[in-house]
Amino acid sequence: MRPAVEILLGGDVNLMGMTPDSAPFAALRASFQSADFTFVNLECCLYDGDEVEDGYFAAPHLAGQALKQSGIGGVGLANNVNYGVPAIMSSLGTLAALQIPVTGAGCNSRGARAPLIVERAGYRIGIVQRTAIYWPQAHEALPDKAGVAAIAAHTDYLPPVGAQRRPGLPPSNRPGLPPVIETRADPAGLKIFVDELHGLRQQVDVVVASFHWGLFDEVLGYMKDYAHAAIDAGADLVVGHGPHDHLLPIEMRGGRPIFYNLGALSFRHGPGGKTFHDWLGLLVRFEYDGASRRASFRLVRQCEDMSIRLVSPDEESQALAIIAAASNGLGTQLEVSGMDVVVQAAG
Repeated sequence: MRPAVEILLGGDVNLMGMTPDSAPFAALRASFQSADFTFVNLECCLYDGDEVEDGYFAAPHLAGQALKQSGIGGVGLANNVNYGVPAIMSSLGTLAALQIPVTGAGCNSRGARAPLIVERAGYRIGIVQRTAIYWPQAHEALPDKAGVAAIAAHTDYLPPVGAQRRPGLPPSNRPGLPPVIETRADPAGLKIFVDELHGLRQQVDVVVASFHWGLFDEVLGYMKDYAHAAIDAGADLVVGHGPHDHLLPIEMRGGRPIFYNLGALSFRHGPGGKTFHDWLGLLVRFEYDGASRRASFRLVRQCEDMSIRLVSPDEESQALAIIAAASNGLGTQLEVSGMDVVVQAAG
């Protein structure tokens, strides 16, 4: 049996507000550097220009060096705050100079949709990232314009009748009842994405599908559509990110894990001096030896000085119990082993 390759995957990283004294990844550097590959969602632009008026902008040199020196090997840029052609191009230029590969944004749609492919420990790893949260104006990459790689979803507002009727509501003959809100993947976009994953599957040993999506604490229909399709098309692992206030359950599908939300890894400052809470996040460890897969995670919180601290499952027992109960309903069992929480099929 071949030695396993170890991949670490973190959630949203926003390095806005960094100073020369900031050390956001100090507590995780050893883990990042010992893994074969570490990937995060970079939810800020490495940009210091004035062509884009407002946004999540981090100092290119400081933030870029923080990523590089920590051992982060690749980033995804498909998310709602990577906006503005000059800002996106600045990020792409800075990351290219640092030799940090990216996926999810590019100087055109072909570049934005291209997978990140690296070889580590004798395995070829391929990662694609898409965002379902994007602005309709000048955000999505086009054949002749820089932007992010987007996937579309549709929202349906339905009368609460039949199987869609929620408990506790009056009969459906009552005027003024709130609608049932459902979401679904765009069929054409879903087919394109599945075809792209089939192509990637032929090129690599490990396929990771990363999505920026979500709203509050619910796994929405379109999220399941895209996640299930990714697994069925050959992805070994699906990771999602987007909601910062809520961690979502983990689903096992065909023995392969779907993490619907990793939450925030490092996300302290926003535009206008805004400061965010010490959100709880997941740092996923995925191992593959050519035959079997093993997934686990550790819990992290961000501190006031932008650093990240590992927190034990005992310290976050209430939050972990909520995740575990919801995950069990999706065929997943969580087992605590020291600082790690092991993910496996239930039963």
